[in-house]
Order: sequence, then structure tokens, then C-alpha cells
Amino acid sequence: MITSFYSGTAEQVVGVIEAVVLNNKPTDIDFVQKFCDIPSDTAEAALNLSVELGFLKRINSQYDALSHLCRLLITSAEKQRAAVIRIQLESYRPFLLFRERLFVTRQADTAARQIKSLLGIDEHWEKIKDTLISLGTYSHALVSQGGGVYTIAEKSPEEALLLLVSGCQEQVTAEIKIREHIGEANVNSLSREDVILPLVGALVVVANQGNARTAILHAGNAIESFLNDYGLRVGADVSLKTGINAKIDELKRSDKMPTKISFVGKYLGHVRNGADHGIDPEIEASWQIRELTGLEYVSVACSFIKICLNFQNGGQPEL
Repeated sequence: MITSFYSGTAEQVVGVIEAVVLNNKPTDIDFVQKFCDIPSDTAEAALNLSVELGFLKRINSQYDALSHLCRLLITSAEKQRAAVIRIQLESYRPFLLFRERLFVTRQADTAARQIKSLLGIDEHWEKIKDTLISLGTYSHALVSQGGGVYTIAEKSPEEALLLLVSGCQEQVTAEIKIREHIGEANVNSLSREDVILPLVGALVVVANQGNARTAILHAGNAIESFLNDYGLRVGADVSLKTGINAKIDELKRSDKMPTKISFVGKYLGHVRNGADHGIDPEIEASWQIRELTGLEYVSVACSFIKICLNFQNGGQPEL
């Protein structure tokens, strides 16, 4: 039996998953390699390794999130990222067999050669070893003793689960706040996967980790998904328009969004562009994003959704 095997590092796996999650739709290799600033073949291998680990799914030549654990990797908390990788490693056969053989032989080189033979892997044994060592040490499933010697970590997978529970508790608290802000009746009419969860992720990364730029990318994705849905509700398909501002312009052109609400949306569009587009030709510099801006952005995003739905449903106009 020949087992498919893709080489890469744990950091590359986390990076490509982050690219796919933040893109918030099936994503091709070209986008990922540009987002991560790595060669195309490296990006492809890391994406395929992420598929083998159970994080992503392959859809023809594109990739999309498969596991909800992907969102827990979008964090600056290194222990949480390590815990997420550890959980998936416990179901990844090449790593489980490598760890077993490492325990017996005490030699990483020998263990890698043996699993290459046992699993019928075409990849060179050194790439197999380097990949599994990277995943193992990153997730604290293996411990480096120096001099190329590695031992099995004493910490159990259950400890990784406890860390994930803590991360999930933050997610639950954030989701309650998002739902309260938008209004329960409105929330029930929205896509949880495409609108609510990105807003939850945005609130978690800015409130608990101070990462305003990532928060704005998350919340911006939620607004784009909401605008696509809102356009269908009011009879103006904006799904082919790229970016928040272009979608709002189309809604305004079609007389489906009043000027004052559109300006609230344009704030979201311009701040999203400032956080995401690098050098601004007008000022010849990148915009720095304040933590407070990240918090405000999530709040305004929730308010924008609420006032749009209120307007659509014929309620008293409000801002």
C-alpha cells in the first residue's frame, strides 16, 4: 500500500490554513502562496499536508476549511495553536507510526526509514523525518534533546484538549456578545458559518489577543458574505462584485440601500482595505491599525448588519 505523503513544516501548515480561513471561500494555490509569501510548490505541499491532517478539504484545484478547529489556529496564542495541531496529529497515521518506531529505536533517522518502507511512501526518508519532527515538536508531542535526538513528550493529548476547551470558552463568550449586538431574530436569518463565526473570530483575536488587523480581515469577510446574502434578499445580486465598497456601490446604484446606511458600510470597506492592501499609493506607506480600531470595527460591523436588516424589514430607519 502506497500512502500519500506531503512534506512541509508546522508553521507552513498553520500559515496556509490561516490564508484559507481568512479568504473565507474555496481558495487556490496562487492566493495562498502570495498570502504566505512562499513558493507555489511549497504552498501546494503545505495545503495537501493540511488535507491529510484533516484541516482542509480539496475541491478540484481549490481548498476550503473542513474542520472547525481551523478557526482556533487564527490566534497569537502559541499554546492554543500547538494544541490544535496536536489534536489532529493523534489521528495522522504516519506520525503515530513514526512516534511508535521512535520510542522503540530511539533514532529519528531509523524511524523515518522504517515508516517509509512500512507505508510505501515515495518521499525521501529525510523529508519524512523533517516533516514529522516539525509537526511533533511544534505541537509538543515530541521533545528535542539536542544533537538530533528526540523523545516522546510526557504530556498527554488530554492536556491539549483542555487548552482547546479554554479557547472554545472564549469563542462561546464572544458569540453571545455578537448575537446580542445583532439581535437574536436577525442572527437566526444569517449564515452562522459565513457571517456569525467570522465576527466571533474577529472579536476573540482583538479582545483577547490585541490583533486588530486580523480582526478586521475576519469581520470584513463576514460583511462581504452578508452583503451577498442581503443583495439576494432585496433583488440586487452583488456576488460578482469584488470587495465591500463595490458591493455597496451596486446596492446604492440599484436603490436598495439609502445613502446614510451606505456610508456606514463604506467605513467598513475603507478600513478593511487599509488593513489588507499594504502600501497605500496616496500616502506611500501602510496604514497601522490601532487595537481600538479593531474593536470598533467589529462593533460597527454588527450595527451595520442590524440596521440593514431593519431597513429591509420596513422598521423605523435607524443608524
